[in-house]
Amino acid sequence: MILILILWSIINDTYRTDLMFIYPPHVIAVAAMFLSRVIDQGHQSDTEAQQWYADLNVEITDVLQVVNDMLALYEYWNDYAEPKMPDAVSKYIADIAASV
Repeated sequence: MILILILWSIINDTYRTDLMFIYPPHVIAVAAMFLSRVIDQGHQSDTEAQQWYADLNVEITDVLQVVNDMLALYEYWNDYAEPKMPDAVSKYIADIAASV
């Protein structure tokens, strides 16, 4: 049950990216399944799962690129600090005002 919740969260998070314009839905789905399994079970070696992924008709490089993009998104979200934003916006507005 937890695996499915993680999977749905990852799928929903992909809608906050441009991945849907770059990759077909089945590639995003496979990447989300892979990432959710790693999050849920860690790096356990499972030959049955490895064979299942190998039998899929997807480019593994595309799947790994989607996984990397999602990990980059999560890393960005982790580093995002709301209090910094008003200062950044104020500085930007001041720079624009100074150039006019």
